Amino acid sequence: MDHPKYYTNKSFKNSLVTCGLILMAIIAVLLARGTEYASSGLFVGLPVLIASIFGVFGTIQLIKGRKEKKSLKFFVALIINGLIVTFFLAAIISNVIDIANAIF
Repeated sequence: MDHPKYYTNKSFKNSLVTCGLILMAIIAVLLARGTEYASSGLFVGLPVLIASIFGVFGTIQLIKGRKEKKSLKFFVALIINGLIVTFFLAAIISNVIDIANAIF
C-alpha cells in the first residue's frame, strides 16, 4: 500500500463522493420544498450525514499522505474535505449550544 499518491488519490475520491452527496442533498431540498412528507427530511439529512463522514475519512487520509508529492488533487481534496469537516464541526457546535441554551 505504499504506492505513490495512494492516500492523496483516496482522499480525492472521497472528496468527489462528498461533492456528489452534497449535490444530491441540494436537489432533494429543491424537490421537497413544497411537500409535507416526513421522509423528505431523510432525503436531505442522510446524504449530508454520509458526506460529512466521507469528509472526515478523506481528511484523515489526506493527513496520512501529507508527505506525498503535492499535486492538484491534493489541494482540491484539502479544500473540499476541509470545508466539509468545518461545516460538520460548526453544525455539531451549534447543536450543542442550542441544547445548552434549552437546558439552562
